[in-house]
Amino acid sequence: MPEQTIYLLIGPPSIGKSTYIKSAFDPSTTVIISRDDIVQKIALSHGLTYDDLFEFPPKDTPIGVLVPGFEKFGETIPTNDRLKHISPVSYSNIVDINQVADDQLKNKFDSALSLGNDIAIDMTNMKKISRADFIKQAKSQNENIKVVGVVFNFQDPDTLDILKKMAERRRIEDLKKGLKKTITPEVFARIISSYEPPEESEGFDAIENVDTLPELRKVASQLNEIRKFIRNTLNEIKIL
Repeated sequence: MPEQTIYLLIGPPSIGKSTYIKSAFDPSTTVIISRDDIVQKIALSHGLTYDDLFEFPPKDTPIGVLVPGFEKFGETIPTNDRLKHISPVSYSNIVDINQVADDQLKNKFDSALSLGNDIAIDMTNMKKISRADFIKQAKSQNENIKVVGVVFNFQDPDTLDILKKMAERRRIEDLKKGLKKTITPEVFARIISSYEPPEESEGFDAIENVDTLPELRKVASQLNEIRKFIRNTLNEIKIL
């Protein structure tokens, strides 16, 4: 079989992974797989939003109940191992729908592997367990496969503030398209705190580092200036 390369992008939301993909990969030779795109389509097909598929019951909710106001999400059930660090309890319908998303993701990955395409996985991939499935699946199918971890720098002290601004900008853009995707500061903090640095022992053939923060700082600064201008304009209107 010809040599294939799998690029596992590793970094929190809004760090610039999707933008990087557009500049780094040729879509005619590399299959781009985004879990977010898959989740968005499934959510819409069930009359839900992207945000709904990441909803968890209130803290200390018992197993086997319908939470008032959230009946459409199904009964509460124990959370699977992958998400236990977030909440011990989940909604049954949300778990089922997320499983459909994971199955579609796996099938899309399988199809690209069998065709011999290079593949770029656009996900956070912050934990070893999320990376392990792709690496195992790839290595078992093609002995010539090359797996590259593409790690985005998010270690600067001001990263969280920058990411929040980028997420809000994207949220506004998505709302214009009729999509609802909200990433709260708490979610950012949780994702960043869950980070497990990639190691070659996981099955990586190479680990590359990408720093998008300088460009994101420029955009964040522009957003600050725009907000400042709007505030000043509104204040002037009030005075008049």
